[in-house]
Amino acid sequence: MAEHKRKKNSQNIKHTKQKKIRSNTKKLYTVSIALPGSIIDNAQSIELKTYLAGQLARSFAIFNVDEIVIFNELGMQKSSQSQIDSHTKNKREEGISSDPNVFLARILQYLETPQYLRKELFPVHQDLTYAGLLNPLDCPHHVRKEEKSPFREGVIINKKSGGETSLVNAGLSKHVIIDKSIKPGVRVTLDMGNYETSKNGNNYFASYLVYFYTIN
Repeated sequence: MAEHKRKKNSQNIKHTKQKKIRSNTKKLYTVSIALPGSIIDNAQSIELKTYLAGQLARSFAIFNVDEIVIFNELGMQKSSQSQIDSHTKNKREEGISSDPNVFLARILQYLETPQYLRKELFPVHQDLTYAGLLNPLDCPHHVRKEEKSPFREGVIINKKSGGETSLVNAGLSKHVIIDKSIKPGVRVTLDMGNYETSKNGNNYFASYLVYFYTIN
């Protein structure tokens, strides 16, 4: 009996050590994946194309893919003009983008974006007709309203007078002020580690801007 307990305790200690090692191990690499946009061309309708793009996005999220490169497998630049015109005409009749690479990229960008930013960053487009029906990816940066997080994704909505600060929609009940002047519509990543309510109580103040970029 005593020997069984010692064996069980040693297994627990070993499991605890392995868990600590995993938790303390930093990710020192990035994962990139390349795929052709033509992968969705075999789908029969825009609904199926959207669903396929959503399944791809879910797989990439599960396996922590950092970068997705979509390339043109068809070599459209080398195709004859009649082939290009025929391809474009067929896609227009389906009511989606003529370029499958653009369609796939748009769906993936839409799903990667936190839900509270989608209306700001993605205007109404025929490619996104069924994107709202896809299951959310629930990525770590897709935080809920008022959920505490060290970082938040946001979009610039306005420049403050004086040109030194900008207002950001970060999915909170109040806007965030940053000490950078950036044009409206730009997506930003904010460090929310040290934010405090401003004097008038109407806005939060983010400690600093981490990253910003535009969506094409």
